[in-house]
Amino acid sequence: MPVANLGGIVYAAKQTAKGTPAATAAFAHAVTGGKILNVPRDFDSFGATTAMRMAIGDSPKPVVPAVDLETYAYPKALGLWLLALLGTDTVTGTGPYQHVFSLAGSPPYLTVWQSRLAGAEKQSLSDVRLTDLGMSWDGIDPLKVKLTGAGLVPVLSGATPGTPANDETSSVSIFQPVGGSFKVDVVGATPVSVTASAGSVEFGSAAQAISQSSSLLPADIVPSIIDGKVALTMFADDFSTWREAITGTPNGTSLATLIGSFGALELNFVEAAGTATLKVALNRIRITDADIPDVDPGAGPLQFDLAGSIYAASATDIQVTLTNSIATY
Repeated sequence: MPVANLGGIVYAAKQTAKGTPAATAAFAHAVTGGKILNVPRDFDSFGATTAMRMAIGDSPKPVVPAVDLETYAYPKALGLWLLALLGTDTVTGTGPYQHVFSLAGSPPYLTVWQSRLAGAEKQSLSDVRLTDLGMSWDGIDPLKVKLTGAGLVPVLSGATPGTPANDETSSVSIFQPVGGSFKVDVVGATPVSVTASAGSVEFGSAAQAISQSSSLLPADIVPSIIDGKVALTMFADDFSTWREAITGTPNGTSLATLIGSFGALELNFVEAAGTATLKVALNRIRITDADIPDVDPGAGPLQFDLAGSIYAASATDIQVTLTNSIATY
């Protein structure tokens, strides 16, 4: 008998070490899309000779159990995902607590659970490391988060996350752009406020699975060089943003190599019906796309769609600051 595809909750907790799954989830929240957990299978057909006009069989390819979900930026759980991506959390304050997430070489492993079909189905995946984390917003819609990751040990049924200490599954208090601020310096270290209507920050390829001959499953999920991208849709009074992107200064008249000079971006969001805050500070970005907008016979506002890459020469070049009620991740 068909059943309704109701439910879809993700649970997560930090592990103490590889190979030591967390016993109980620390965080839980709803999702807006994706599979949460998945174990994709693939096979290669044999290429051996045969008298038939069909392959005689196949062999399996390596299996990489995956986390793949879309959700909103929940003020408590977001910190765990940021720690899993960037690797370091420096905490100050005594409530609210200020968490500053920055780059480190060895981010922690997570245990991730999913609950589906109104709780009837529960699976888990341990030794998870994030491979991608993206945050984006459009207009006044809430801040959205997209997460992907890879893990080592799936449990396909009966995985029990327990009762998480921080359950945001029924919360509508999520991060939003209304009340926040958006700053950019196309070339330079002093971002200034702009009128923005959309944007995104994406970190990709942060980890990769290491296949092994003795098992279908990976031997490990190891950190790798992060590919960072930014985008910002902003309105402007003139073409100074375009000139700065290609000459280095708003009033520049000649092209510059711009070697050794970078831009900066700061995005600030606030919690709806709450006091938590989120600041994304990127101090070493290269705006590679700041073309003059197309001529519009219908006029309308002058809009620039900026896009570029994120770099880091020190841990402080990428800092995400989260203030909330969580003492430690």
